[in-house]
Amino acid sequence: MPELQFKVLRNEDEPSPGERGPTTLHSARRFAIADSGTGATPRRSAWRQRLIDAEGGLRLSLRMDGTMFAHLFVACCVLAAGFVLGLSAQQWAVVAMAITLVITTETFHQMLRALWAGVGHHLPTTVRDVVRIGAAAVLLASIGSGAAIVLVFAQRLRGG
Repeated sequence: MPELQFKVLRNEDEPSPGERGPTTLHSARRFAIADSGTGATPRRSAWRQRLIDAEGGLRLSLRMDGTMFAHLFVACCVLAAGFVLGLSAQQWAVVAMAITLVITTETFHQMLRALWAGVGHHLPTTVRDVVRIGAAAVLLASIGSGAAIVLVFAQRLRGG
């Protein structure tokens, strides 16, 4: 494996074309990895690459449309109400699973919409039903999660 050279770059510094590699942005510094002038990027371990891909997917999901923001806003309201009510560990587990279910189904629905936008024009129009089924999954997950959270809050308000 060739020897890697590390160089700390400040915002006013610009890397030369041979130094451009994967960069991580921090508040005042950029770190660039140069591979002895070959331009090849270093290999990451599989688990690290999956974390980077997951972070990128969450970022894209938040930027895709306002639906994810609406789900996250409601989740923050539910979490705040849970703190005020002083939920037990079991009740927190139910709330966490309910929120996770809704966020996960919304993410999968956005994935289906992105696939449809990218290659949907090559597919028959009946395949559009897949996106509608995804929307139905989000609706069902939201209704079921909302019912579970209402039951948990009602139990807590009754003193349980």
